[in-house]
Amino acid sequence: MGMCRVISLIVISFGLVASPARAQEGTSEGEQRVLEDVADAKGRPWSEGVPLEKRQRAYELFLEGNSIIKEGFFGKAADKYKEALALWDHPAFHYNLGITQMNLDQLIDAYERFLAARSHGPRPITKEKFDQAQKYLDLLRKQLGEIEVICNEPGAEVAVDGKSLFAGPGRQRVMVRPGGHRAEATKRGYLPGIEQVVLNPGDSKRVIVTPQLPEHLATVRRWPEWIPWAVAGAGVAVLAGAGAMDWHSTNLFDQFDSEFDELCKGKVGCLESELSDTLRGRLDHAHVWQWAARATYVAGGLSVATSAALLYLNRERIVHERRPNEDSGLSLSPMFMPHGSGMSARLRF
Repeated sequence: MGMCRVISLIVISFGLVASPARAQEGTSEGEQRVLEDVADAKGRPWSEGVPLEKRQRAYELFLEGNSIIKEGFFGKAADKYKEALALWDHPAFHYNLGITQMNLDQLIDAYERFLAARSHGPRPITKEKFDQAQKYLDLLRKQLGEIEVICNEPGAEVAVDGKSLFAGPGRQRVMVRPGGHRAEATKRGYLPGIEQVVLNPGDSKRVIVTPQLPEHLATVRRWPEWIPWAVAGAGVAVLAGAGAMDWHSTNLFDQFDSEFDELCKGKVGCLESELSDTLRGRLDHAHVWQWAARATYVAGGLSVATSAALLYLNRERIVHERRPNEDSGLSLSPMFMPHGSGMSARLRF
């Protein structure tokens, strides 16, 4: 910072005192440029709309600040320049105020002043000071850091270190001191989006901040609660059907045994050829119903086992859910990304 102050003092000595061109005794070239703007505002955007009496009073304050700054009272000189700027937004006032702020170690403010001093080109401040302001800007960029803040959320208030910047969606670059900084986007009904940034001198970083809908605890299931019970009920029904088929097959076997015993009564046994087609068909039907019952028992058992697994998997779980937004409907908004821009569509319900 010491080097910064030495350079500033040298510029003051040559810029305010030893100007190469004077329109009158004791008036520097820079002061003469301002005096010309006091007399004639035509064709000077920085003077348009400012009444003559305000320009005159601002010029007097500007001269007072120049006299004070020669004595090294930078704080008092800065006050005079600020008073002048309140009356007349002249680039020369910004330039000289930037000089005082550099000497007061108000580097971020000084950076903004030098940008404003160059906003209308060299005409209102002279070519020498226009170029010098650029050298100061280059010097300050090496000593400060830069954050580009991006927010795509409509209506979100964006700030860096508590200083408000803009309402989203949008993006803005800000100069900050080296060290840790906090970029934040806030919106009513949302949780703030916060990004912490650490910068070294000369660093430049980009951050995207987005407020989030708040979350709350809720109990949920994987499926509707009735599904596992429906599967269990279906399994029980299938098992009941299997039991009916098993009972029917047993009856058929009993009828076959009874008729077979009657046919072979008093004999050691009967040949297969002695069996009637009716009796032989009854035996075949009994075997069919028996196998059908066994297959149905397996299907019903699997259904019941599946329902048990579903009941376990479908037990209540505690999760974090985002609260529904108060607004609803479809909204379109511009979107800014690090490598481009576009439109975003959002459906709230």
